[in-house]
Amino acid sequence: MKIVYLLNHFLPQQVAGTEVYTQALAKSLQQEGHEISIVIPKYDTDKNDEYEYDGLRVVRYAEANKTDRKLIAGKRPPDGIKSFEDIIKSIQPDIVNVQELAGSSGIGIFHLRVLKSLNIKTILTMHLASYSCFCGSLMYKGTEPCDGTILISKCTRCALSKLPANSLLQDILYGLSIPLYNIKINPAFLSNKLGTALSYPYIIKNLSNQLHEIAGLCDKIIVLTGWYKKVLMKNNIPENKLELITQALPHPAEVIRKIKTGKLPLKLIFVGRIDPLKGLHLLIQALMELPVEKIQLDIYGPVTDDAFYKTWKETTSHKTNIQWKGTISQPEVVNTMEKYDMLVLPSIFSEMSPLVIQEAFAAGIPVLGSNAKGITEQIVDGFNGLLFEFGNYKSLKTTLEKIILTPELLPELSSNINPPANFSEAAKKTMEVYKAALDQVTLIN
Repeated sequence: MKIVYLLNHFLPQQVAGTEVYTQALAKSLQQEGHEISIVIPKYDTDKNDEYEYDGLRVVRYAEANKTDRKLIAGKRPPDGIKSFEDIIKSIQPDIVNVQELAGSSGIGIFHLRVLKSLNIKTILTMHLASYSCFCGSLMYKGTEPCDGTILISKCTRCALSKLPANSLLQDILYGLSIPLYNIKINPAFLSNKLGTALSYPYIIKNLSNQLHEIAGLCDKIIVLTGWYKKVLMKNNIPENKLELITQALPHPAEVIRKIKTGKLPLKLIFVGRIDPLKGLHLLIQALMELPVEKIQLDIYGPVTDDAFYKTWKETTSHKTNIQWKGTISQPEVVNTMEKYDMLVLPSIFSEMSPLVIQEAFAAGIPVLGSNAKGITEQIVDGFNGLLFEFGNYKSLKTTLEKIILTPELLPELSSNINPPANFSEAAKKTMEVYKAALDQVTLIN
């Protein structure tokens, strides 16, 4: 079978969950004898090229990346759409598995339309919640979990809360935007920031329309978690269009079955982007109020928000029990985690299905996480980990105090950890989705 994996970036230029997942899936199926190509845009150029990574062919199509308001609004295709179409025609794949969609000049709805016009069976794997959430976090006003249902009024209020404006101005914009939407006046024609803010109801409506168009253009949508499958169904995506294939460990790792002792100091590890959404500041705030000699924290991860990083590194500069360790290569994550007592995952948004939890389980260590979607689906509070109140550093501090004061708790949690699923199972289920899509063609013919 000829399979194309389509995404916006790939290794080694970008190393994140989507890229790592795609590499693991591509390698698994390549080893089964399938012909694999990775297709990504090559931005700011007019020439196609290709390279090889880990034995995988990576084809880059020319994407001039010329941005304007029409492109951002999705009213015209990216400049590289013809180059993309030519490359797909040259490969002639049986299946295209789209691993991510983005706005502007990245892989988006126009690429799905091209694939549909070429009668190519198309599968979309959803790694993020942005398909049904304008803000991408599924957090209402950034403070509380959202049920994910797209509603014009609710989502407009949430979107407006992200603006650099006080609450009074946000209320005024909301009070103007909804009546304008109800009488079918779209202020986007103003072509300025005010027009954009007042047109948020139309932007939210377009998000809903596009979600349904995506579902129509794809033969199947793979979701990594049960909670997001429910979100999509709440937004009237047919259940028979959705396939749940849960997260698995995408890189080889020896599962470590070592029961932690509960001895002090408690050794914590944070692995993730240095970014406000990952909630690292909550963890640091909690540790600032706990005895230095009883708890230690090592922080690993790439910096994606320089201001956030500088602020909190300076804040912790005098704390001998908090160390910033820089990035860690993917193959070394599990072995590094094994040296610690617990992974802390204090995310303040609804993560899809954090891979780092599976890595912690492979390392034999429990997880302390916020009670956010994606985390609660993998962590059973008091069994294989602990949960604290979302966005509440005091709750996190209280939970850490409980671990320190209860030596038997950590060994008990460690003993209940089940090893993560082997990625070969995820690859096998994905191939079943591909074959079902192709069999549907045969039945129709």
